[in-house]
Amino acid sequence: MKKISEVFYENKYHIFVEYCHLNNMRDMSELADFDFELLKGVRGIGVSKIEAIKNRYLKYSGMFAKDDDFFKVHPDNSELSVWTLSFFGISKNLINHLLKESILTLSDIEKLGMDGLYKINSVLSDKLSRIACEFEAPLINKIIPLFNEIKKDEHFDIILKRSRGDTLNKIGTELNITRERVRQLELVMLSRIKILIDIVLCDILKKYKYKSCINLNKLEAYFPDFDDLNLVKYTISSVYKDLYLDFCNKLLINGDTREKVLDKLGGITEYYIKDVVNFTAKMVIITESLSKNDIPYIDIEDLTNYLLLNGYIKKGNYIYKSGIPYGLLCALIVKKYFKSGIHIHENEEIEKLRTLVEKEFGNIPLPENNRALGSRISSFLVLCDRGCYTVPSNLKISRELLYKIRGYIDDYEGNTLFFNDLFVTFKRELFLKSNVLNRYYLQGVIKYFYEDEFEFERDSITKLGREKKSMRALISEFLKNSRGAVHKKELKERFPGITDVVITNAQISEKNILQWAYNYYIHVDNLSVTDKDKKDLSDCLEQLFEKFKGYAGEQLLYDLMVEKNKSLLIKNHIKTPANLYYLTAYLFKNKYMFRRPHILKDASTRKDLSSRVIVEKFLFDNGVLRYNDYQKFVSTVKWSIGTAYAVFKDIEKDIVRISEDEYILKEKFKISASHREKIFSVIEKMLESREFVSVNRFDKWESLPDTGFSWNVFLLSSIITGFLPDNLKIITPTVEDRRYVKEIVIKKDMDAQSFEELIIRVIKTNNLNGATVYHLESVLASMGLIGRYLPKELYNSKNIYIENDRFYTV
Repeated sequence: MKKISEVFYENKYHIFVEYCHLNNMRDMSELADFDFELLKGVRGIGVSKIEAIKNRYLKYSGMFAKDDDFFKVHPDNSELSVWTLSFFGISKNLINHLLKESILTLSDIEKLGMDGLYKINSVLSDKLSRIACEFEAPLINKIIPLFNEIKKDEHFDIILKRSRGDTLNKIGTELNITRERVRQLELVMLSRIKILIDIVLCDILKKYKYKSCINLNKLEAYFPDFDDLNLVKYTISSVYKDLYLDFCNKLLINGDTREKVLDKLGGITEYYIKDVVNFTAKMVIITESLSKNDIPYIDIEDLTNYLLLNGYIKKGNYIYKSGIPYGLLCALIVKKYFKSGIHIHENEEIEKLRTLVEKEFGNIPLPENNRALGSRISSFLVLCDRGCYTVPSNLKISRELLYKIRGYIDDYEGNTLFFNDLFVTFKRELFLKSNVLNRYYLQGVIKYFYEDEFEFERDSITKLGREKKSMRALISEFLKNSRGAVHKKELKERFPGITDVVITNAQISEKNILQWAYNYYIHVDNLSVTDKDKKDLSDCLEQLFEKFKGYAGEQLLYDLMVEKNKSLLIKNHIKTPANLYYLTAYLFKNKYMFRRPHILKDASTRKDLSSRVIVEKFLFDNGVLRYNDYQKFVSTVKWSIGTAYAVFKDIEKDIVRISEDEYILKEKFKISASHREKIFSVIEKMLESREFVSVNRFDKWESLPDTGFSWNVFLLSSIITGFLPDNLKIITPTVEDRRYVKEIVIKKDMDAQSFEELIIRVIKTNNLNGATVYHLESVLASMGLIGRYLPKELYNSKNIYIENDRFYTV
């Protein structure tokens, strides 16, 4: 029970408290039968003071009587901030009283009870008792009414205009106030809307159980109005700017920051993407790197958007930086189309190269002179025959033989060697252990690996000095003395001017250098592995091989070793599955087959070990693959989300989708010529009365023939893309999403070569110039051209611009 001095704690009641003390009354319960009229005879207590004392007592008595039901909070509201009270008339000053007492959430108030709250502030307890009923039901059900209350604020237009892109100066001029005043009013509105958004975010977390980040696309279900949704996203980007990832519309909740994520994406871009990459071919490696960098919540589509927003261009299978040297792009074409190399002095091959560059990368400026073009691209290639160059990845030579040739050059008494003599000396070994079959290729190999260490002439190589210690040896020595794993940045600091190629070649060429993790390297002398450790590793591998029919993965192995021999991991600072994988590959390279993250027991039968091979072995049933089965499998073998996505994208090149869940090998996908003719005649008939046919909105199923497959939009999409006749063409947005069909069929002679050009044509044809974003999205969605929102590529278009939240074509 409360003490009288605790309830009447203000200084104005001190005479009354002293009176009670003198009359042996200390607890509030002792005032139950007290006649307050007796106070009229007490000096210093007048009539008005007596009324105040009586009211305080009656107020306390009434609240105390219902303390158990004072503030009941629905479970969905329990984690909401006490700032939520501001929606119901509780002032900032009163809320600060709670915060000073570490009362942070509504559930904290509920636990505190009336008695504790009254002690903090009697006025606050009184006000909360009047609004307590507001929190007995989920506040998420009142989001729109609460938002409408915010809209009544006289300054709401300021935040609305800011969300539409208006500047502080523009708004200030319109309202005749300073730019700083606009900024202050915006901050006030942002703080109010943030409270509302936090209610929604709590509900999203409860429903979807996100652990790393919240996909803010879920906000669409809460804010169906376009302006409301746009305003909410603007608020999130402002108040959570350290946590909001604009390129993928996600909000971090796992302790990561935007800066940290962007730093890691920058590292991945620098290491894997660089200036240009065949995104399709490298997708598995790139997406694995997302997981290895502890950002598995960033998927391949998020990374693509990140790159596009940072000056990269996506064309076909490639992503490349605008302004990239044309020689590098040409080298990629050589890799793909000139399997035996390109003769840079033959006009016919150079002209073919020009055609293919335009096909793959668009209108890239190239030198008009073929000789100049050939000379430029040779610096990105390796000489492999007289006047013929190939890409470095086609070079196959064992490390041991490379060491031996380099050692021979170093030990040679003279300073100059002729490539022909060098080739004759090593001809037999080169034929057995490499694909270097002529002296020109040997010249190209030596120049590729050791260009900075020798002087190269047309037919010979000259040593620059007598120093025997190469950069590779220096790197090896530095790693050994470092006593642990070393990051690439540290190597570059130790050896200024060193390139990524030199570091990579050092790891390949020096048998004592192991890759340890992404951008980390270690010397084998700094590892401690006993015979027992090696046996435990072998036992774990055999255990996994037994369970998974000859297969093991790095995550499976790591989890098993944690249980069996954790000391091996601790003493070698093995903190990730990748660390253990590289060590295991080093120890058992001659016993098992390794291709990260996979390990195969029988190396003799699976020379083409890859994630794809594993999937084909375990999951295809009579040529049919079910996506749900695939997801279950990758979960069982513990592949990362990024790896699972990328592997499936690779497999998709050789399968055809026949339903939402099923895919079939292309070789088993048979649609007769007569059936194809009937299908496309239906589409052509539809195009007689319209400019395009959206596959996602196709509705003439009864007119299609029986092909042996059940009709659905995915099957129709596969048939259209696989057997499109010459008089038709397909237009699609660049963003990929397996959940939806996005193909749009038009006549080949229509003046539209891309999705962007088709949208511009529709805007002009339907008088949509000047339409609001919301109106344009509604019209295009009704036509089946987009989902609910405009793709990002339209916002980046040079031929479309937005002004005052309205779309215009150039």
